[in-house]
Formats: sequence, structure tokens, C-alpha cells
Amino acid sequence: MDQVLPEVRRAVRFASALLLAGSAACGGRDARAAAHAPAKHPPGYIVDSIFPREEALRRFRAGLDSPAKLDGPSRRDALVEGFFAAVRQRDRVALARLLVNRAEFAYLVFPESRVSRPPYNEQPSIAWMLSSAKSDAAVNRLVERAPRYDMRGYRCDKAEVDGRLTLWTRCVVRVRESGRVKELRLFGTIVERDGRFKFTSYASDL
Repeated sequence: MDQVLPEVRRAVRFASALLLAGSAACGGRDARAAAHAPAKHPPGYIVDSIFPREEALRRFRAGLDSPAKLDGPSRRDALVEGFFAAVRQRDRVALARLLVNRAEFAYLVFPESRVSRPPYNEQPSIAWMLSSAKSDAAVNRLVERAPRYDMRGYRCDKAEVDGRLTLWTRCVVRVRESGRVKELRLFGTIVERDGRFKFTSYASDL
């Protein structure tokens, strides 16, 4: 996935540091209260870090239908053209449709990715939480700022095969503003499975 592994490691290290610091700072009654306080997580977060791969996936898939394929265009260029149109129209719904959704991630994307297997064994809930948070922040900037640019095309520097997935990374969009052409990173990895294309996340250099 698009830089998921280092982000997960940073998140885990940061969370561990917070727990240790909190334990050291608390004493007596405060420490006991902190130990029994309910943990706060973003909506949709599932605590599954102690579970093996199969159990973590089962829990993450709870309540989700299994899609037969990615609900995306059959050409990579069509996916990007759809992105350009959605950005110009400031259409958040259309942008959301071009992203891998939770069910697609759970059944079609994450299980095929190398980070889901040994030696990484990353947890699907953490990977999904990080990717979703990144895209949510990027969409806000895209709809506010990107329409002022004349988007002229794109390129992706690298393609990788990961199980049944083909991943295009290091993608940039060529834009013109005030007579100058430059390249901006406006989306993350493009994933293809069984001839269908979607974005794994959005990004924004804006």
C-alpha cells in the first residue's frame, strides 16, 4: 500500500510512548483511574492488534458484503479523467466513489498486499484508519484549491505487482497556473485488480 508500513510503525511507536508516559505520570488513585478509563478511537476503529491475520480480517470484515470486483473504471486513464472532472466540479461524492471503499479494501486489496503477510502481519483496521484519515484531509484541500488549476495530464513513475494487484505509485498531475506548468501530487497509489482501477488514497501538494 501507499507507504502504509512506515506510517503504521510510527503510529504504533507513538501510541506506545503515550501509554508509557501516561503510566509514569499517574500515581495512586489517578493511575488506577487511568488504567480503567475507556480508550478513545476514531469511528470504525477496531482494536485487533493482538489477533492473528485470519481473526483480524474476520473482525474487520464484520457486517461487510464481499464484492466480486473493484467498482471502478476498466482503464487507468478513465479513473484519472474522472478524478479531474470531480475536482473541477468540487464533487465530494464522485471523489469518494473513485476511492477503494472499506469492503473492497477488506476483501480485494488488503489480503493481497505484502504488508498483510509475514514478516509484516499488519492489522487491516490500522491500515484502513491511516489511509482514510489521509484521504479525508486531502479531499478538503482538493475541493477548495484544485479547481483553480488547469489539469493537463498525469504520470506515474513506478508499477509494482503485489499478489493479484498492480500498484502505480509516485503519480503526479501536470497543472498550469498563471502560464506556468508544474507537477503536483494530488492522489496516492492507483490499484488495479482484475482489470478494474481505483485510488487507494488521495494526497495534496496544494
